[in-house]
Amino acid sequence: MAGDTLNTVEARYRALFETMGPAVLLMRGPACIDCNPATLGLFGVARREDFIGKSVMDFAPEVQPSGERSADLVHRNVVEALERGSKTFEWQSIRTNGERFLMEVQFTPCGPPEEGLFLCIAVDITRRRHDEEALKRSEERFRAIVENSSDGVLVVDTATREIRYANPRSHELLGHPQLPGRSIDELGVGARGVLEALQPDALHPAHGTELALRRYDGEPLDVRMRAAHVELEGRRSVVVLFTDLTVQRRHEAERLRAMKLEAVGRLAGGIAHDFNNLLQAVLGQVSLARLSDDPGERRELLDEAVQALGLSSRLANQLLTFARGGTPVTQRVALGPLVESAARLAVSGTNISIEVSFAPDLWAVEVDTGQFSQVVHSLVARAVEAMPQGGLLRVSATNRPTPDGNRVAVAIADDGPALPVALRARVFEPYATTQGSGLGLATAWSIVTRHQGTLELLEGAARGNTFMVTLPAFPDVRPEPAAVSKSTRPGRILLMDDDALVRTASGRMLRALGHHVDVAAHGDEAVARYREALEARQPYDLVILDLTVRGGNGGLDAISKLRALDPNVTAIVSSGYSDDAGMASYRAHGFAGALPKPYDFTALEAMLRAHLGAR
Repeated sequence: MAGDTLNTVEARYRALFETMGPAVLLMRGPACIDCNPATLGLFGVARREDFIGKSVMDFAPEVQPSGERSADLVHRNVVEALERGSKTFEWQSIRTNGERFLMEVQFTPCGPPEEGLFLCIAVDITRRRHDEEALKRSEERFRAIVENSSDGVLVVDTATREIRYANPRSHELLGHPQLPGRSIDELGVGARGVLEALQPDALHPAHGTELALRRYDGEPLDVRMRAAHVELEGRRSVVVLFTDLTVQRRHEAERLRAMKLEAVGRLAGGIAHDFNNLLQAVLGQVSLARLSDDPGERRELLDEAVQALGLSSRLANQLLTFARGGTPVTQRVALGPLVESAARLAVSGTNISIEVSFAPDLWAVEVDTGQFSQVVHSLVARAVEAMPQGGLLRVSATNRPTPDGNRVAVAIADDGPALPVALRARVFEPYATTQGSGLGLATAWSIVTRHQGTLELLEGAARGNTFMVTLPAFPDVRPEPAAVSKSTRPGRILLMDDDALVRTASGRMLRALGHHVDVAAHGDEAVARYREALEARQPYDLVILDLTVRGGNGGLDAISKLRALDPNVTAIVSSGYSDDAGMASYRAHGFAGALPKPYDFTALEAMLRAHLGAR
């Protein structure tokens, strides 16, 4: 009975031995006395009989990868197994087909010591070790990338908000001597953006989020942050990448500066070209007039010089409007007659036909009539030059209710060749095109923008170009009636200007119109003369004050003192800076009117007709 039980147990252990996954060998000394099928598969042996009696040295290289001789390694591990009861080590073997592979081997003594029996369990770890080495290389590669990244990299624990890792660039950017172990809250006000990224449901846009952080020394730091949730060592964390925007913004500023310099160079070259042409015309006509003895010819030459000077004045006004804004002096008007008049004037003398179409109930707008006439003239002049062989110009104006408010839209369309795509993007830059005035479209855009409007070149047409202007509209407001000119009578006029040439020229123009004129060089002198005239009971009928005086008091200071002397004073402000608040809002400063420089007899007489005799 006992024998049957022993046989049963032995059979059970034999079945377990035969079916075990790892290779199992029973060794007596260096020779194998038994092995399971897995051993045969591991070493590539077909039959058990071919493996029994073999030594592990029969399937090993002379030297192991560590550099130690295989025989020495076996002996050392046998000794340690006997001392410790078991020993596990790595061992390189060679299959019968010559293929080398790596095993993890465990030596365990079994049975009486005098029998020298060892149980050897071996597992092929070649693939595992290959994967581990590949993973190690990958980790080293990514660590090198992270450690040398131009971006700051932080790993933050989502639960504790503790910084678990920081690459060298993070220390450099944030100026912290030791970031790991610190709280993310120490990054300053911008850390709120980082804390939001720690939320489990946080969404992180691909382009990142711009944050204003603070360095350890208190200096502000602008960065772009990107974040991603990861799990490291069993803890939820967030990997945060910081890109320093300082260099990027410096490059952007340099690029913008280069673009501005290019635009300024093109602007300066174009202005110099245009002014030189006009100055040549003036100098040429004046030189000829000085040589001529014929009064009629001299008058004709001087008229042509005056015409060229008028064009120079217009070019200067365009430059001022573009460069400084040209703040409009507005009034509410019906836009249709203004647009049609300016458009027809611009095409007069050309072979261009004009077609006008305005909404019958066109809403009123608030514009500077002179400036907006300049807008229409510039757009039409460009269209005229785009159609040298003639063509049709279509001018229309419609009402446009929009979610942003009521607007009036004015469209000016030609049927000339469409502008090239490369030019369309910069058509409103100074001297971008030779069609029209070099400053015409740039000035038009500047004027419309300062009227809270828009000016754009519409897309989509295969031929022709359509420019559209939109302006804020006032559906329920009637346009202001045109001012009624008063009759002109001789008057006493005080002219203040800091430029002696202007005082001389304008004084002669006023005297030529039949008026008594006194002059002053600055505001204090004008106030003194006005006080003397009041005391002598010979008050001035009109005062013309220069707005800006170099090294002295100008028109704004003088008008306040004059109104204190005489609340009924009639004063006109004059300046070459049309965008100055004193010109744009002259009534708010106590002036009765504005006279932009330069002005000729016609403009001066119109001003006198409107205001002289108002006392």
